Amino acid sequence: MFAIRLLEEGGAEASIGWLVWVALAVFFLMVFLGWLALSKGWLAEEEKPITDAHAHDGHAK
Repeated sequence: MFAIRLLEEGGAEASIGWLVWVALAVFFLMVFLGWLALSKGWLAEEEKPITDAHAHDGHAK
């Protein structure tokens, strides 16, 4: 809806220009935060689930 209204007003080129910069800024902020979280170890590693092959090794006859 917002994009349609921008295009109808005729000033779409100027309006879309700043939207592109905002989208790029958000993208690079997300990349930076992901890199920061990964490098600081803030992301906990998930434990691997126990598979059936490993669960029954001790019970083999």
